[in-house]
Amino acid sequence: MPDDAYDPAAGPRTIPKPAAGAGPQPVGPRWLTLWASTREPAVSQYVTLTAETNMDVAAGSDWISVFDETDQVYLAFCGAGTICHVSVTRQAAGTHDYVGLVSAKPDIALSPSGVQAVAGTFITWKQSSPPSPHS
Repeated sequence: MPDDAYDPAAGPRTIPKPAAGAGPQPVGPRWLTLWASTREPAVSQYVTLTAETNMDVAAGSDWISVFDETDQVYLAFCGAGTICHVSVTRQAAGTHDYVGLVSAKPDIALSPSGVQAVAGTFITWKQSSPPSPHS
């Protein structure tokens, strides 16, 4: 299991904000991208989701978070830096939708209020094919 793997029993992976006085609040428009290390993994294969924004969130009240839209659960909260990543896996075939957010607080509802930037992606876990008897 990767060090950054999401564990449902432990809850979201959290990188806390640094001590107060970390610097000025970022100014200007924010952007965010969210990508997966692979989009069609085999069942039980880990995939790293990476959310990246153009401004460090350490200095203000914003957080970068990664949300599993399919299961309606937060996977990671990052209170510092420009990148937030978490590894996920599934034990059954199927598609999951994921959302990256920059928002004022990590538990904010997925609504226009308080969200600075949002990006999404999906991953489709596939059942592995059994080996061919002729190989």
